[in-house]
Amino acid sequence: MLKIAVSCLTQPEVGDRVRFIEAGDELIVLDLLSCADTGRCLTLSSQQASLKIYAQQLAIEARDTLSLSSDHLSVVSRTCRWLADCLQQCARFLHQRAVHAERRVEQCDTVLAKHLVQTAEQSYRLESKLAAINASAVLKIDGAQIHMG
Repeated sequence: MLKIAVSCLTQPEVGDRVRFIEAGDELIVLDLLSCADTGRCLTLSSQQASLKIYAQQLAIEARDTLSLSSDHLSVVSRTCRWLADCLQQCARFLHQRAVHAERRVEQCDTVLAKHLVQTAEQSYRLESKLAAINASAVLKIDGAQIHMG
């Protein structure tokens, strides 16, 4: 019977060169020394329920593509920095919460929505050199005082 040691995270395949020990009628693969197919995708596979990596620093690098796939992804960090030439977010539901938030857009910031609701508890200010409010049916301005000019 052939078994794979828990410490051998890379699953060996037929034709690979491995180091093993013989324990009675069992052969236990300890290490994968070289792959018969050097072009195959190597997969880290834990025979246990989960796999954790603990390190002072951890770097994951991919020359072409880095893919993360999971039913649940959680990232917890004191600081986080994302740099990208292009960032696309696609979500059925997006919830963001912050104590302070700032967004700077150099060119054009466009929001397209069926309904748009903005609420400010204390004050709301729009400032621009040119501004326009267009409504095809009803435009309502309601306030205790309205100053124009």
